[in-house]
Amino acid sequence: MQDDDHGPWMNDDILPRPTPKDLRGRQSVRATFKLSAKAIETMSIVAVHLGIKQKSLFDHLIEDVQSLKLIAREVEAAL
Repeated sequence: MQDDDHGPWMNDDILPRPTPKDLRGRQSVRATFKLSAKAIETMSIVAVHLGIKQKSLFDHLIEDVQSLKLIAREVEAAL
């Protein structure tokens, strides 16, 4: 039996090759946000109720422009 380093699948299959643009769209970005203790506690409670991680909840909030605007209006009204 012949020993092939890549296995037989490498001979016939073509693997997808993402473009640099595709890869940039999937990059992770780290950022630091200063949140109040109340905000952290609230996010923790909501995340538990939704059954998701706090980071996932934060990601959803950041991507939801309508919710961000609503939160901003409520904060401004409370000041």
